[in-house]
Amino acid sequence: MDPVGKMIRGWPRRVAEMNPASRTMLFGLIGAAVLVVVAISVLSSGATYQYAFTNLSPEDASEAAAVLKASGISFRSEANGAALAVPTSQVHDARLLLASHGLPRGGGVGFELFDRGDFGASEFTQRVNLRRATEGELARTISRLQAVRSARVHVTMPEKGLYRDDDRRATAAVVVNLQPGRIMTERELAGVRHLVASAVPGLSADNVTVVDQRGSVLSGDRSESGKLASQAREIENTLEQRIVDVLEPAVGRGAVVARVTASLDTTEVETTQDNYDPETAAVRSERKTSETIASDSG
Repeated sequence: MDPVGKMIRGWPRRVAEMNPASRTMLFGLIGAAVLVVVAISVLSSGATYQYAFTNLSPEDASEAAAVLKASGISFRSEANGAALAVPTSQVHDARLLLASHGLPRGGGVGFELFDRGDFGASEFTQRVNLRRATEGELARTISRLQAVRSARVHVTMPEKGLYRDDDRRATAAVVVNLQPGRIMTERELAGVRHLVASAVPGLSADNVTVVDQRGSVLSGDRSESGKLASQAREIENTLEQRIVDVLEPAVGRGAVVARVTASLDTTEVETTQDNYDPETAAVRSERKTSETIASDSG
């Protein structure tokens, strides 16, 4: 028989045969050894890390990692590359360093696209760069909203045709990636549409469509079904806010999450009634005939 296995199997019996004082001392030594091992592992792992930025786009994460590496600041890429963690003592330094390089930009490019001063670019290239810069700046602004994690903006600039009827109006589409559990109210959606319309010449707010990450049209759908969906969302938001306002004073601010699903009945019923009061005489129909006879005498 294996002597090591025999000793292990006989260990519980030996512990049971010890007096209480010896058992207490034995368990104390085992606990102290475990604490020493944990302390050594923590100390050997180095400094603790803290997130400097999260929810980074792949472009921003790549540029930020290059800046930190060039500056000699150690970092970890976490959350599938969407977050950068740095030593806790260097968090503020890392954020200031990245901010000085204009990072994170929030995805896409903005008006820094013109910082290079490419004087040899054609007029077409300048127009394309202006559209790209406008889209990037709008996406960054929309991403600052509390309910929005990230945003993309696509703009079609107005074009004049040979005839007035051939002119193409400006249109825009906004794709928002919402924070988990968050929704955008009708007021916020209207603000996004007017923001985009104000930044693009010749663009009307009615020609701006807002879509979420699931492909659902949030605003800009002028069809009958779109209007009904907008009305349902407005009712849901109103009821959810009322529930939160009623319960928060009792359970605490931020401790209530309300979700309401509204289903609208769009059935139309047309009714025609003819009412007659039997207590009073009423004329149902009246016909008047007038006849005049004239004659000549003498």
